[in-house]
Amino acid sequence: MGERELERVDLGEIPYIEAVEQMDTWVRWRQQELIADRLALLTHPPVITFSARTPRHELPAHTGIPLVEVDRGGQATCHGPGQLIGYLV
Repeated sequence: MGERELERVDLGEIPYIEAVEQMDTWVRWRQQELIADRLALLTHPPVITFSARTPRHELPAHTGIPLVEVDRGGQATCHGPGQLIGYLV
């Protein structure tokens, strides 16, 4: 099996919602074989993501950190300042 190309993309700090929109676009492009496999490296401003399975009483209140409901994952996840995140597409 031959090696596959992996493109590294450094996005810097990008809001969570914008990153998700970018990843969705890249997934479509990848499915159409318009781009190679990608590793996106980035950080988010503080945000807490949670799924429908997260008990609402477990979400923090009045922190000033935005809460974003997502369609994947299990419990709540806090993305803090300086936390490096990698998304594979």
